[in-house]
Amino acid sequence: MKNDVIISFSKPYHHLVKTDHFTNTFNYHKFLNWVSGEFVLFLQDESKHLKIFFPNSILQIKKINQSNEEVHIEVCIKTKVLRCGIELMNKITKIHDKLDKSIFF
Repeated sequence: MKNDVIISFSKPYHHLVKTDHFTNTFNYHKFLNWVSGEFVLFLQDESKHLKIFFPNSILQIKKINQSNEEVHIEVCIKTKVLRCGIELMNKITKIHDKLDKSIFF
């Protein structure tokens, strides 16, 4: 992911937000599948977008815009412990970077 993380705080949660894009919907769905698989032991809701519930955090990945084949996403983490939120965002970034190297031709 190339964009910076925006961190804010409103009691009692820290909010971390990062936006990025994928070149096509296949890569976007592959990313969602990898993230879901990485955190398979946690409660997940995939009704509108991917939402994963952790003991002190909530991870949400949603599509914010789609033009032609390009998909823009927003990764939001709502956490009570900032360090945990940063570690979670780093894991998501590593998954994106792996996919970026392996399936984007």
